[in-house]
Amino acid sequence: MNQQFNLKSSFYENFNSSRSFSSSNNVPDNNESIVKEVKADQQLKQQMMKHRIIIHTFPNDKDPSPNTIEIDKDTGKVQMISKNDKISVQMVKNKTYYALFETFLPAGYPNSVGDGYLKFAMYNNLSSLCITAMSFLSAQSLFVAIGSTMTQANIAAAAYTWVLKDGIGQLGAILFASRYGRNFDEDIKKWRFMAMVALNISIYIEILTLKFPNHFLALASTANIGKNICFLLSAASRASINVQFAKRNNIGDISGKSVSQFTASTLVGVSIGLLLSKMIDITSISQLYPVFLILTVMNITTSYYASKVIDEVYLNNQRAFLLFNEYFESNKQRILSCAEANNKEVFYLPNAFNLMNCKFIKFGHHTIGKVIATSKPHYYTKSVILQLEKNDRNFVYHVQLLNRPARKLKYFANNNRIYQIHLNMSKNATNFDIMKAYYFSRLLDQELYKKQLDGKIDTNKIEQSIKAAEIEFQQTNFNEFEQNLKKNGWSLDYIYLDPKKNRYSVENIIS
Repeated sequence: MNQQFNLKSSFYENFNSSRSFSSSNNVPDNNESIVKEVKADQQLKQQMMKHRIIIHTFPNDKDPSPNTIEIDKDTGKVQMISKNDKISVQMVKNKTYYALFETFLPAGYPNSVGDGYLKFAMYNNLSSLCITAMSFLSAQSLFVAIGSTMTQANIAAAAYTWVLKDGIGQLGAILFASRYGRNFDEDIKKWRFMAMVALNISIYIEILTLKFPNHFLALASTANIGKNICFLLSAASRASINVQFAKRNNIGDISGKSVSQFTASTLVGVSIGLLLSKMIDITSISQLYPVFLILTVMNITTSYYASKVIDEVYLNNQRAFLLFNEYFESNKQRILSCAEANNKEVFYLPNAFNLMNCKFIKFGHHTIGKVIATSKPHYYTKSVILQLEKNDRNFVYHVQLLNRPARKLKYFANNNRIYQIHLNMSKNATNFDIMKAYYFSRLLDQELYKKQLDGKIDTNKIEQSIKAAEIEFQQTNFNEFEQNLKKNGWSLDYIYLDPKKNRYSVENIIS
């Protein structure tokens, strides 16, 4: 054992001594060779980099795992570096995700649509799901109601009744559109939300046919009018909403995907309605109403949040009222942004009950001829004629005090004012002329409201208020005001304040 150990020790000593000897004699040569090898490797790498191209191929704009190939420019040889694995579980999940993504969302989402699109789509389709389930159950109720009094002899009459109630409903929607169609763009959120409320009420009316089958035509026709009005409003408002969300001239894509989303949500809603019809007795109103109450709460809630997402950039009565309230309360230092005004506005109440609506400024409620003819003692005659002679404006105004009965309701009916400011626009007035007219009326309101708080308003105080408002109006830089509005997200392409009623034109005749 000791002999083996001594042999090994002597071997390693001889090896190390020979290694140290050779190293001490060849150090410069080895260093030079190492440097040469490193340089050669670097040159080879640079040469290879010059003659190679790496190409990444993406199956679509959302696929994170591309195919990668390397091409030698000199020889044209192609080498696969990495390949998209189509068999892995993760890839199957990705493919499924991207398929759903492309089916229901616009191409290029989220960069191709406005902010809040996904939130709006989710709430809107949940609302559609609830209303479809309710409609499925109410349709069954209609069949039960019409069948309860039907015999073999009056089957044809029942068919005529069914067709007639559809016709009456469609006619009602046509008349509604002809009367209120021009107002749809003025307040998209309000009309859309009110449409959902009307649809829920219509479905409840349909259920009443179970209790009053003898009044089937009257109840079903009334419900159908409400339904058709709802569908009309929903379609009209959705067109404007799609325009707001489009960022890459992709209105068609957004509209198509909204149809796909609606179809999917209605299919799910029908399935839920079918399941509920198996669980409850659809001929019993006492069992239908609790289910409908839950679905109604869900539908109204989701409709509210869907409408809340929409930011409207055009000024209407309520948004202008909120904007100018903030503007004058801050001593003209702050303009409410578009998003802030949309967040503050109330769209779930009718105008008559909405205190956020401006009710003391009236556009086109009186004709100028009637104002001049009925003014006593010709107070408005001189004032209106003087205004008509001004070439720097396209509107005229007059102030009207409320009578005693109307003053008792001034808080709810007239924003707590005892007066109304009436405006008439020129036939050639532009959108910004409408803005200037509204601006002046708010200046005049400031002066009049101070007088009202101080005491009784009479003719002299009205004249003093008009003079003060006129002076301030002349000093206003409207170009700067317009730029500030645009900086805060407002569009002045359309201003929904003037209904274009009772406009005027002036013709001077020299005899």
